[in-house]
Amino acid sequence: MKQPFFSNMHQIIKHNPMWKYCIFINMAVFTLVSCQKSPDILLELSDEDMAGTVEANLRTDDGGVILDIQQAVAIIGVAMYPCGQTFDTTFKKNNAVFNLNQHVSWKVLCVDKVPEKIVYSQTGSWQLNRLFLQAASNTQSMFYITSLTNAELVEVNGDVLREGQNILTRPTFSREFAHSFSLSFQNVAIRKSNYTIASGKAVFQIAGEVKDGKSFSEKGTLFFNGDKTAFMEFKGKKSTISWM
Repeated sequence: MKQPFFSNMHQIIKHNPMWKYCIFINMAVFTLVSCQKSPDILLELSDEDMAGTVEANLRTDDGGVILDIQQAVAIIGVAMYPCGQTFDTTFKKNNAVFNLNQHVSWKVLCVDKVPEKIVYSQTGSWQLNRLFLQAASNTQSMFYITSLTNAELVEVNGDVLREGQNILTRPTFSREFAHSFSLSFQNVAIRKSNYTIASGKAVFQIAGEVKDGKSFSEKGTLFFNGDKTAFMEFKGKKSTISWM
């Protein structure tokens, strides 16, 4: 009658002691391989989290860059200053959601004593304390404000940059990441009556790196609708953002 497999193995080991060592080594190798960690999965920002970070950097009620451009027109009073002189002041807006502290300066350029352009710059800091996002960034911008003699609107072109650290918190996870958010306003019309955006567009880029994770870099476009909303194209998706 045929002997069972384990009975045969017992006889082999009994008469061949070296088999003991072979089996021991094989078991040790198997155990080592089995206990090795799988490769670490690099952390990253989802499309939703990246879009949320972009919106926070934009919205006026988060202290975003749309507030920067509107406030620039409000601060200077639309060319109510002598030609050729440089003026400066500080702008602070602090509430439960954000802290925005900036030093601003501007100069009115004239042709035949008629105001033609205002060059406006600012540097400062921005902190955000939303439930899903805490941010701390340095800020800087340069705006060129024209159409000063128009009775209703001025036109603004210029660039904004914010760089800093962020903590994004979701119900099941959190992410720490550094980011740079740059934006160029293009032919943005702003109402003199209430300093709100009437029309125009902007192109932006967000780039950075997640702590213990992946780097990212994405571009997008904004089209301002004139009613405190903008149509946004970002990562192949289209959406509408709004602000106060």
